[in-house]
Amino acid sequence: MLFDIRFYVLWTSIALALMTLSAEATWKPIYGESPQAWIDWFTNANTTEAVHKRLGWEKCCSHSDRFVTSFKHDDHWYYQRDGRWVLIPDDTVEPEDPTMPQQLKEEGVLFIYQDKVTCFWPPETGG
Repeated sequence: MLFDIRFYVLWTSIALALMTLSAEATWKPIYGESPQAWIDWFTNANTTEAVHKRLGWEKCCSHSDRFVTSFKHDDHWYYQRDGRWVLIPDDTVEPEDPTMPQQLKEEGVLFIYQDKVTCFWPPETGG
């Protein structure tokens, strides 16, 4: 009986450790193919103060991955996912960033972590 409990505790601990490791965004080889200005910008992109308070991290890339999609604005911002429009929370909308590379400004940038929006820079074109 004691062996069964130890075995359960051991495997539960391992599973939790693995889940913690997978909670962070991962570097993908394609990121290295981006222009250096993009890499620099993504490395320094910060969450809003509200997101920082809620999630506890400052850098968008620390945990989230960029999600490339279409955007629209109708009183609030929305992004397209699986053929439907999903609301972007107002507290994730970032102010204009003069250091953002021009192509990213035109496209807009959305970061998602576990299906939740964490950072969003609207496209200059309005979506």
